[in-house]
Amino acid sequence: MPLIKEKYQVKFFLIVFGLMILAFTGLRIVEFIKERKAEEEQQNQSTTISSQGKYQIWLEVRTAMSNTALQIKSDGQLTYQENIVGVPAQEEQIKIERNKVAALFKQITQADFFNLAESYRAADPEIGSTISIITVKSGEQDHSVLCQADCPTGFAELSENIQSLWPKKFKIINQ
Repeated sequence: MPLIKEKYQVKFFLIVFGLMILAFTGLRIVEFIKERKAEEEQQNQSTTISSQGKYQIWLEVRTAMSNTALQIKSDGQLTYQENIVGVPAQEEQIKIERNKVAALFKQITQADFFNLAESYRAADPEIGSTISIITVKSGEQDHSVLCQADCPTGFAELSENIQSLWPKKFKIINQ
C-alpha cells in the first residue's frame, strides 16, 4: 500500500510541476506577444505618419535681438530665415537628401513629440532669454512646442538635430 501512495504522490508532484511550467511559459508567451504588439504599433504609427507623404518641420529661435528660423520640407527643401535687429532680413534655400529629413522625422515621432505640452516657460524668465519653438505638421497632425527654460527631455537634442541639417551655424544674438 505505501508503494501505491508514493506512486500517486510522484504523479501528483509531476502534474503540479508540469502545470507550473505551463503557467510560467504561458505568462512569458503573453508578455512576448504584448511586447511585439507594442513594437508593431509604434512602428506602424511612425510608418503611417511618415508615409503620409508630406510633412514640414520648423525650428524658430527668438531672442530680443534676433529671430532665426529653419523650415524643412519632406522633399528635402530647407529655407533659412534670419532677422537681426538693424540688419536686413536674410533668406537662403538649399536642398538635402530626403532620407536625412525622414530620419529626423522618425526621431521626432519616436521622441513622442506630438504628446508634449505646447509650452514650457520659465516661471520667472530672464530678460532677453532665448525662446525655441519646434513645429511639426504632418497630415492631420499639427503640433508646436515652445521652450523658454525648463525644456522637456530630448527637446534640446531635437533642436540641435534640426539645426545640424543647415550647413551654417544659426545666428542667434542675445544682446
